[in-house]
Amino acid sequence: MTHDEVDTGTVVIAKSNNNQSVVDKSAAPHKDFMKQSSSITDILSTISRGNAAKEAVLKSQLMDMKKSAQSESSELDSDTQSIAKP
Repeated sequence: MTHDEVDTGTVVIAKSNNNQSVVDKSAAPHKDFMKQSSSITDILSTISRGNAAKEAVLKSQLMDMKKSAQSESSELDSDTQSIAKP
């Protein structure tokens, strides 16, 4: 392998076929890597979108809980005031 082949990242796998050297041109790990890299990027963006959706749902639930707590608090305040008044 020459220095240029190493620099370009060209990888071939030599197979022995009845004592004849055959170059397996289907061996292109960089192409597989690019496919995997693309699918990993897709997965990460899906997770990111999923997290944003979950975050929105959680914020909505938190706001509902906050409103509910404020409502209960004001009910307790009015109950306390009515009990305190003779």
